[in-house]
Amino acid sequence: MRTRTVGVVLPDLDNAIFSITAHALQKKLAEHGYMPILACSDYSKESELNITRTLLERGVDGIVLTGTEHHPSLVPMLHGSGVPFVFTWAFDPSQPITCIGFDNYRAGALIANHMAQLGHRKIAVITAYTAHTERHNERLRGIRETLEARGLSLPEDLVVQSRLAYQTGREGVSKLFAYGDPPTALICSNDIIATGAMAECHDMGLRIPHDVSISGFEDLAVASYVRPALTTVRWSQNDLGRLAGEAIIAHLSKPETPPKHIEIPVELIVRGTTATVRHEARLA
Repeated sequence: MRTRTVGVVLPDLDNAIFSITAHALQKKLAEHGYMPILACSDYSKESELNITRTLLERGVDGIVLTGTEHHPSLVPMLHGSGVPFVFTWAFDPSQPITCIGFDNYRAGALIANHMAQLGHRKIAVITAYTAHTERHNERLRGIRETLEARGLSLPEDLVVQSRLAYQTGREGVSKLFAYGDPPTALICSNDIIATGAMAECHDMGLRIPHDVSISGFEDLAVASYVRPALTTVRWSQNDLGRLAGEAIIAHLSKPETPPKHIEIPVELIVRGTTATVRHEARLA
């Protein structure tokens, strides 16, 4: 008997948040007799296209993809194959394709409003490359437009972009605090980047949140273990994987199933790394 399989193409297998989602997806697929075949695109649309083509050639029964922005040949190829597919990590009701995800723009707006309400006026952002992923791009857009609506600005010299890594947080802090008049708040587009930023602040003698407030995104386990505990934006990675599994199973069971758009709620989690602005940040 042929093993029934679902191809799952993720941008990154090193990031814990993708691992959590993949595990929940695997469990849901297993309940229905399907096995996932995981692959990593390394944030490359060309690589994602080639991986998907290979999965189709290997005869997978379904495909689960990350995001809604893909190589222009990918969706036509999938439609031509007749193999069911869904998008995850993205919520876009305008898509004629099933999408399961969260509103990254709203997530960015939540944390920007929080920092502004605390009285911060010079706010910087340390983010993964926005050209590589729509998720970080939408978070940055939500931050920028929310600050602008409050009469604040986010100039380009206060936005540091690099790879999604602890070191990015360290390097971002080093750059932003290299000159006078540093920011009093740092919004990091991921908890991993935020943790690296906190480590660099400690090494530089900056007190969190007295000298600088810091926030992250995703509420990974590390967020509640660092000290001070990290203010962040939470959504359920487990729910995302489970709902993605349910969605692709629905399309596999009934190919005529109409597209669904399922939004995972986002929630601001305020912890010890953010506080009311007291004074301009200083080096000890």
